[in-house]
Amino acid sequence: MSMNGCQDTVPLITAKTGLYLEGSVLPATSDVDIKILAAGKSNYAHLNKGDVATETKTDSEGSFFAGPLYDDIAYKVEASKVCITL
Repeated sequence: MSMNGCQDTVPLITAKTGLYLEGSVLPATSDVDIKILAAGKSNYAHLNKGDVATETKTDSEGSFFAGPLYDDIAYKVEASKVCITL
């Protein structure tokens, strides 16, 4: 706390716009597991190449939306679905 009645200096905060990814699978299939993997090392987050940045699932139309993600690296998208046959 400052002695002159003024508030102490607030640390600088830097904001960045988040990156969002959207896509779909064909044929349109719901509940497909989508993994978004880091394709490199991020300068902003603890993400290294191959790390899972986020996960989601496709909707009833086979579409997915993921984010926000850091915009300083590229990402790889993997889609998979376990099929059970009886």
